[in-house]
Amino acid sequence: MKTFLRSMSLLLALLMLMAVFATMISCGEDPAPDNGGETPAPDNGGEKPGDGGSEVPTPGADGKAQYTITVKTIGGRPVSNLSFYIYKGTGDNEELKTYGKTDANGIGTVKLEPANDYTVELDASSLTGYNVAERYAFSGSSVYITLTSSVIADSDLTGVSYKVGDIIRDFTVTTTDGEIFKLSEVLKDKKGVLINFWYSTCSPCISEFPYMQSAYEKYSDDIAVIALNNYPSDTVNTIKEFKLAYGIDLPMAKENLGIGKAFGVNAYPTSIFVDRYGTICLIEVGSLPSERPFTAAFEHFSADDYKQQLFTSIGELTPVEKPNIEMPSSDVIGDYLNGEGFTATYYPETGSSDAEYSWPFLTDEVEDSDRTCVY
Repeated sequence: MKTFLRSMSLLLALLMLMAVFATMISCGEDPAPDNGGETPAPDNGGEKPGDGGSEVPTPGADGKAQYTITVKTIGGRPVSNLSFYIYKGTGDNEELKTYGKTDANGIGTVKLEPANDYTVELDASSLTGYNVAERYAFSGSSVYITLTSSVIADSDLTGVSYKVGDIIRDFTVTTTDGEIFKLSEVLKDKKGVLINFWYSTCSPCISEFPYMQSAYEKYSDDIAVIALNNYPSDTVNTIKEFKLAYGIDLPMAKENLGIGKAFGVNAYPTSIFVDRYGTICLIEVGSLPSERPFTAAFEHFSADDYKQQLFTSIGELTPVEKPNIEMPSSDVIGDYLNGEGFTATYYPETGSSDAEYSWPFLTDEVEDSDRTCVY
C-alpha cells in the first residue's frame, strides 16, 4: 500500500512540474497576428468623412500642397468631366475651399494650404444610378473613389433620354413564351444583356437574327438577350408567328413601355448592350452582317476580367482582320471593265498607316454567265 501511495505521489509531482513548464512557455511573446484576417482599407483612404487623413502634405515653394481626386466606376472606367467640391473643417466651421472637374482619366488636382481635414463632395446630379457618399475624406494628399452602380429601381421613363454611359432603369416584360423578363433580376445571374429593337417586316432585322441566335447559344450561360418589338402594327401574335416562320428561338416580347422611345430608336434594328453594372455601354444602329460582331461583344461583356468601356460602334469590339490578298494590276481590272488606260486605286493608299487593313478590289467571273465583275 505504501509503495502504491509513493508511486501516486511521484506521478502527481511529475504532472505538476509539466504544468509549470507549459505555463513558462506560454508566457513568452504572443504569436504574430494572422494578416489574412485584416479588413482592407476602404477606397476613400480609410477615413470617415470629416475625420481627415493622418498626414499633412508637404507644401511647395508657394506654401501650398497638391491634392488629387481619382474617381472610377466599379468596372474600372474613369469618370471624366465630373464636378467636385472641396471643403475644410466640419459642422459650423466647414468652409468651401475650391472646386474643379475630373479629366479624361477621372483625375482632378487642386492646390490648397496643407491640412488633414479636407473632404470632397461629388456632383451627384450627374451620377444617377451610382451609390454616392455625402463626402469622401482625403488620406494625406489623395482620395481614391470607386463608384458602384446597379439598375435603377425606378421604372418611370418620363423625360428619360438614354445615352451611352447612363445607368439603365428597370423594366419588366412578358415574353411570347409566357416568361417574365425583369432586367434587374436577370442581371443577378448574367454578366450582360443585349436589348434588340426590331419589327416583323424589317429585312435587316430578319437577316441578323440567325447570327444573333447562334452567338447567343454559345454565351447564354453569361449573356441574356431580349428582342423587343415596339412597332405599332405588330402584336404579340405577330411576334409568335414570326418566330415560327423564321425558326427564331430568342426571348421576344411586345414593348409598349416607352423603352424604345427613351433610347431614341428610329431605325431598325437597334441593339443596346448593358453590362453587369447596369451601364449602357453601346448603342448599335443597323444590321450586323455576321455572327462575329455578336460573339466579340458577348465575349467582352462576359469576361471574368471584364473592364468597363464605352463604345460608339461594335466595330471597336471586333478584332480587325488584315487582308491576305493583293489587288490585281490596273491592266487586269481595266480589261474586266473594258476600259483602256484605266487606273485603279483604293484608299487609304500605300502611304497611309491604315493601308495594311484595307481590302483591295478583286476581279472575278460571274458564275453561269459571260459577264465579269470587279468587287
